[in-house]
Amino acid sequence: MFRRSKKAMLDDLFDISFLVVGLFLGVLFLSSVLIMNATSKTDASIDQINTAYHQTLILNYLSQPIEISGQKITMKEAILLAVNTDDQTVVETSTKEYFTNSELNSKIVIYDKNEYLSKGNNIYLWENIDGFTELTETHLHLPNPTSQEIPEVTVVMYS
Repeated sequence: MFRRSKKAMLDDLFDISFLVVGLFLGVLFLSSVLIMNATSKTDASIDQINTAYHQTLILNYLSQPIEISGQKITMKEAILLAVNTDDQTVVETSTKEYFTNSELNSKIVIYDKNEYLSKGNNIYLWENIDGFTELTETHLHLPNPTSQEIPEVTVVMYS
């Protein structure tokens, strides 16, 4: 039998422990890479594409130019004006025109931000939905600096 010093035994112990930890992490990494199948990666990619598509839809809606009393403003500005003056006719006609022209099946709901977070009453609702379809919710919070009562408005689009 060989007589080994304590220093040599401790050195061998550290080598073996680092080997075991390294092998464990290597197996864990390989199993996570190999087990994750192509279907789940494809589904995750499709979800990301759909999210971007729905965000683009609501941004296009809010940046749509409309005309009020000879003045061109965006739909975002019209929504804030409607909330502040409690007159939704401009938003209603512009929204109807926008969705009729774009042929989208959608629903627009405007909330006070606090009401949206608590799933309370809405300020405005417009929908253009044919039959039962599965809709994706996308929302944006719009600051409303001209109102003390409703400091932030949430626009929700189901499309």
